[in-house]
Amino acid sequence: MPQQIIKEHQIAIVPVKLDWPETENLPGENTFQKMRELERRGIKSFGKTSQPSPKDFLDKYKDQLERFDKIICVTITSKLSGTYNSAIQAKNFLDPEKQKRVFVVDSLNASCGQALLVFKAIDLIKIGKEAEEIFNEMEKFVPYIRFFVMIEDPKWLEASGRISHLVAILLRKIAKAGVRPLLTFKKGILVPAGIKTGAKDIPTTLFKQFEAEIKKNQERKQKN
Repeated sequence: MPQQIIKEHQIAIVPVKLDWPETENLPGENTFQKMRELERRGIKSFGKTSQPSPKDFLDKYKDQLERFDKIICVTITSKLSGTYNSAIQAKNFLDPEKQKRVFVVDSLNASCGQALLVFKAIDLIKIGKEAEEIFNEMEKFVPYIRFFVMIEDPKWLEASGRISHLVAILLRKIAKAGVRPLLTFKKGILVPAGIKTGAKDIPTTLFKQFEAEIKKNQERKQKN
């Protein structure tokens, strides 16, 4: 989420915890830049992540409730992280009256998919919708968010142990031929969405995928 948007709309962030001591003193404004620096220096290391605790959410809730009448919390998919559960537990720690002022939405997505849901909330707030209405509309909006992933290089997936060395070698070989697997979120879980050929240029391939999805949705609306 761009810092400008966060500041403008007074969004509170509850970050996932990252334990990666090797990156602490490296140059870079974010984790991804530090990862590239690790690779440049030939340092083989991978960090560990953990979900925010209920207290992390509780502290943010209390702070935001002092500034706003009601708040909406949007979490990463509950199918891949316990973050949503932490957010719900934190809400239950509040006084009963304050619990009614907190709405927690499971995005069933991540990254930019989660951010799109936040932008949806911002649009609804701007037109004067009440928190309850916004929450209900966001819940209905969740299934319509499409998020596609295409991996440029499987090195970090291999380093984290999510795929084997042999699978990483196979992915690199087929990538040279312009063949790449496409991933997407389905009901909160990251699953294969197909194989794309002629996909040496990832951005172009992804834009074409989105164009196809938009066309498909338009045709579906016309039939209905």
